[in-house]
Amino acid sequence: NQLPHWQMLNIHEPIEHVLALIIHQYPQVLLQRDYDLSLPELCADKDQLIQVFLNLINNACESMTELAQTLPHQKSSERHASPSEIGSLNSNASYEDYDSYDGYQPMLHIQTRVVFQHTIAGQQHRQVLQVAITDNGSGIHPDIIGQIFFPMVTSRALGTGLGLSIVQDIVSRHHGMIDVSSTQAQSANTNTNADNKNSHHGQTRFTLYLPFHQPITES
Repeated sequence: NQLPHWQMLNIHEPIEHVLALIIHQYPQVLLQRDYDLSLPELCADKDQLIQVFLNLINNACESMTELAQTLPHQKSSERHASPSEIGSLNSNASYEDYDSYDGYQPMLHIQTRVVFQHTIAGQQHRQVLQVAITDNGSGIHPDIIGQIFFPMVTSRALGTGLGLSIVQDIVSRHHGMIDVSSTQAQSANTNTNADNKNSHHGQTRFTLYLPFHQPITES
């Protein structure tokens, strides 16, 4: 409930702060960064954005971990990501690269871009920041994806249903918006297309849109 502490910052600072906290908890996750390093600075509350990315990235890693636990034990001969690949800033690996192997590889993809002429809450902005966080976990059921930002709604067995509600509240304070898209994982016994490499896992993408400058308000 605290008022935002506005400051100029590079969006990659809070993202990297969270990744430094999270990645050691999930060493099995392959991290892919796709950053636009030419992005202008953002007027935002750094601590609140850290909370946003902490909730989103932690949810993604937990979703992938829960999915991995439901899959059969993999052969020791199957390929695992090497330490040099995990957290590689200039990684060129793609989902298809790892889907060619039999084992499931949890993958977290984070992309930052500038989007031009974007409308948020009826107001058009000349340019806004776009941050997309994508995981290949179990996905979100279509029945709840429309309410996923409501309190007490969660797609994970161990989730509290509070994280995404907090995320949306903070993004709204920053006069931004957040979208979600998701496809669910299919179990092996329901997979009728053996050639579909992506059928064993789902994909969930949260996309944030934040204006670079906050409106001036009277104190």
